[in-house]
Amino acid sequence: MKRCIIMLMMVSLVMLSGCDKEDETVSLPEDSYEVNVEEQPTENRALYFLSNDGYVVPKHMLLPMQEDRAVLKQAIEYLVTNGPVEPFLPTGLTAVLPENTRVRGINITDDETAIIDLSAEFLNYDGEKETDMLEALTYTATSFNNIDRIKLWVEGEPLDVLPKQQTVIADGYSRGDGINVLKTEGVDYLTTTPVTLYYPYYIDNTCYFIPTTNYLPNTTNLKEQVVESLLDGPGVYENVSHVVSKKVEVESVTQTDDLVSIILSQDVLTSEGALTKNVIETMVLTLTEFVDINQVELKVEGVEQLTVDQSMDVLDVMSREDVLAVSGF
Repeated sequence: MKRCIIMLMMVSLVMLSGCDKEDETVSLPEDSYEVNVEEQPTENRALYFLSNDGYVVPKHMLLPMQEDRAVLKQAIEYLVTNGPVEPFLPTGLTAVLPENTRVRGINITDDETAIIDLSAEFLNYDGEKETDMLEALTYTATSFNNIDRIKLWVEGEPLDVLPKQQTVIADGYSRGDGINVLKTEGVDYLTTTPVTLYYPYYIDNTCYFIPTTNYLPNTTNLKEQVVESLLDGPGVYENVSHVVSKKVEVESVTQTDDLVSIILSQDVLTSEGALTKNVIETMVLTLTEFVDINQVELKVEGVEQLTVDQSMDVLDVMSREDVLAVSGF
């Protein structure tokens, strides 16, 4: 049976997986990077790697709790090919930065820009993966609360244009530039809004939730349109799963302060009358991408008490952190 989780890996000790919680102890070679978790507290961070299908995929890891620049430096080092983490990545995920790339320094400015100074080896990247590499770096860095965009330097000098595909990055790169962008011909960027939608994506029967950037027509109720787009499914994205039947209807989407309340039709329930774990995770991860939403309330029309078809406690209101917590870490 397919198992679905946003995966968490503690690099030095434990790799966790599954809606059915299973622990796999991992022993590292003596010369590998180690974290003594008994002496140093850790924090959960999302790092982004590349799948065999070409998607930039988030993977959650426990990193030592340090000053933000030190944690970000370590996170970026984990993205380096043949670096300290890659031997322990699950099948189907690979690091995105060129081998031997070093982080020379990091500065986080008052306007929430992370200036990342890399060694010359960074320029040895695969040109076909230029955008993937940039997205992985950007999303890894901007998972920190005080970072909104990144700027890249190489050997102490600003890098205004990536040399292989000539991507202009002089003004920096942010989440607003997208990730796993749906390539749609004829998109009118003046009449559309980029939004990030999360969908289940399976690698060897393990499920990751990947962010995808879609362009939706400008509207006065963007949140409702986002929910409807999730129900419509991932479209042309290959090997990305649809979470519900297309019969499901959106009854209402309302927002009060940082809470969005969603009511769906009963078609969203399984034949046993339960809600699937994937629906909850997809909705919460997608809606909390909006800067003004921190909590999601998911209801089904005519149902007072929801049950879930997998091992998962459903709270009346769920945050992004709640989803990560009930997913096994």
